[in-house]
Amino acid sequence: MAASPFSDLIELPKEMPAMLKGVVERDFELLTECEFKNSSPLFNEMFKLNESKNFDPAWFRQRITKVRADSRATTDAEFGRGLRLKVFPRTCGGETKPDTLTLGPFYFAGTQPERIATLIHEARHADGCSHSKFPENFTCLDDLPVPSKEACDSTSDGQCDDTYKGANGAHMIFLVNFARNCVGDKQEIEKLKFKAFGILRQILNVNDRKKLAEDLFSAEELERFKKNHNSPLLLFGQIESKTVGKDQICAPK
Repeated sequence: MAASPFSDLIELPKEMPAMLKGVVERDFELLTECEFKNSSPLFNEMFKLNESKNFDPAWFRQRITKVRADSRATTDAEFGRGLRLKVFPRTCGGETKPDTLTLGPFYFAGTQPERIATLIHEARHADGCSHSKFPENFTCLDDLPVPSKEACDSTSDGQCDDTYKGANGAHMIFLVNFARNCVGDKQEIEKLKFKAFGILRQILNVNDRKKLAEDLFSAEELERFKKNHNSPLLLFGQIESKTVGKDQICAPK
């Protein structure tokens, strides 16, 4: 059996149970085994595939230098330590600065597709993609999930992005495309798409939120998800919008 292209990156604690180590190893194996034969335009824009339509390990390796685990971590996973900024607005891009990815206890609570999407989410932070907290006097009009203080400020560093190119967008794009191409059970595909739909409320720019929705979901799926989502944090078209230049955005007044 060929060695995983990520074997040299993974440095898990010796005291870590073998079962959990096996989970991490299998996650990375599936990341490169999945064939993305039917990938969306935003997926093709953000990620690299090889000739066989498999995920190119180079994309991840350019961003993550080591994968470690820490039982004291309070999140499912985190990129680096203390590197996320709390500034709005926050651009995404520029020089890539690779660093360590640390897995926390909550990482193992998710399904395999969710865990793999978490790896992609954290790797995207290396591209200068930090999260934002909720801006003051934030207003927006949209028929998609609207960002809220609860959605953005659930951690001390903030959880929202002002662009679809950020870690949340990468998470959504990868999760939905992985579900389409690499998950056989229809109910599981529906659950994964529904979870990705909920992440829309962590994208601050209304145009980028719509871009993600159009790329990842059919019109019928959007209507079904909006009707079925019972979270009180999701608001649809209930607050005012603001237009700046050519782009309609969600922004402080």
